[in-house]
Amino acid sequence: MSWKRYISPEEAATKRGVTTATIRKWLREGDIQGIKMGRLWRVLDEEGSDGKALETREIDLMKKATDKLKSSMETLGELIQGGGNIQVIRAVCSLLSHLEEATAKMAALSEMMSQIGKSQSDGD
Repeated sequence: MSWKRYISPEEAATKRGVTTATIRKWLREGDIQGIKMGRLWRVLDEEGSDGKALETREIDLMKKATDKLKSSMETLGELIQGGGNIQVIRAVCSLLSHLEEATAKMAALSEMMSQIGKSQSDGD
């Protein structure tokens, strides 16, 4: 029987190089595994898990962020062609938030990949 270790969102954020708000958002959206105990979240500590599974999950996060970004850009293009000024401003604001999310996920992926590479080289 293997035990699962859970850590706080703050510790998970530090390990992944993102904010605690990003960790909580990923938990709510099901992008990372965790449990909610009352009002508190606990994140599954994947440090001891298989690096391939972790890498696959992070790649899925990146694909999801990229899809949101593409969708926002398509909407923006349609609004610009339609000539709606207020709609264009709202779309740009939405696009910027998706871009920030994608950037945070890319930074997290980069950090995770470097940690995986380091742990694999330490194990050799």
